[in-house]
Amino acid sequence: MSIGWWLQRARAAITVWRQYPRAPASPSTQLEWLEYDTLEIRRMLEATPSFVAPLADLTDVDRHARHLVVADLTWRIWYLAIGIHLLLEQEIHAPALVLGRSLWEALATLAYLAKHPQFQDEAVILLAFSYQRLIKQFAHQPGLVKERTDILARMPPKLVAEAERRSRTRPQTWSGLTMRQVAERGDMKGYPEAYAYFSSETHGTLVGGHVKITPTGDGKVNVKLGRTLDPRSIESLANLARRSLHTAFKIMWHVFDAPKVIFHGEDPEVWLKSQGPP
Repeated sequence: MSIGWWLQRARAAITVWRQYPRAPASPSTQLEWLEYDTLEIRRMLEATPSFVAPLADLTDVDRHARHLVVADLTWRIWYLAIGIHLLLEQEIHAPALVLGRSLWEALATLAYLAKHPQFQDEAVILLAFSYQRLIKQFAHQPGLVKERTDILARMPPKLVAEAERRSRTRPQTWSGLTMRQVAERGDMKGYPEAYAYFSSETHGTLVGGHVKITPTGDGKVNVKLGRTLDPRSIESLANLARRSLHTAFKIMWHVFDAPKVIFHGEDPEVWLKSQGPP
């Protein structure tokens, strides 16, 4: 082969190396550590491909549903953590709070399932509830309706019926509980401090912070558009994302009975404990 061919391969390899995401050399803030953690988890997964074996095992469909639900929630938390990092890094603060609510809710759901005495049945109910809702929301898509209906037909009828019953009975949630109750039973902290506030930001019921008008004293005013968070709030949200990420992957690793791995990095609880009472 010609030297030109080898040079072309070398350039391509260098391009890929430059584009491949890498963690900061020495993280010093929770925001930097959040970026580090998301990349460290990627390294950990790529180094342990056998962890997905339970997802390929279809011999017990109910057990498979449990693994599928746990993996789905864990991946959602991972992507939300990545989104929070990117938004905070780019100083787009308010949307990061909306993602914070989704992340908190996903982790509360995962923690609730992991502690439930009927973990497997509840996972199947959640999956059935999700498919039933999709069928109603996308009734105009016959392909999707048929696919989800066929899957529901293979699930235990009793659990499918329970999912339907919960959807019609207050509070009309998959668990039959409010989010506060789900959080309490999953030993998830921070409902009044974090989730309630995130919900206000998400639902548009908290206004007055995105436009700031300040008189200048000469009959004019300064108008500032956009919401910003103070440095401690940014660090707090980044730390929440880190703790959620660590907890979710620990739960998934345990449920999947995956091989032992070493997670390189700093425990996010260290920063939290150093802050003292809120």
